[in-house]
Amino acid sequence: HVVDTLSKLKNEEYLLGIISNTQDVFTWMELEEFEIYDFFDVVIFSSIFNRKKPDATLFYQALSLLELHPSESYYVGNDSIDDIYGAGKLGIKTIFIGE
Repeated sequence: HVVDTLSKLKNEEYLLGIISNTQDVFTWMELEEFEIYDFFDVVIFSSIFNRKKPDATLFYQALSLLELHPSESYYVGNDSIDDIYGAGKLGIKTIFIGE
């Protein structure tokens, strides 16, 4: 249901982004292969910045590119430290999706 969900969010005019602790070389291809790359307004890979979440630099870069303040943003993540703690300490509202 990923494509349906992303389509609905884009139709509602939400700005969407990815901040990932992955190698950009592999993940770019996966985003293209699953035909979801075009849904995202910004894609941040830790490998490009030589930093990893929960480093604030990655979150601030995404916010800057989207021209958003942390209080205007939500971060959906599956890691309590890298995602939820990393975004939450900056004032970004968080949604934890985990087991």
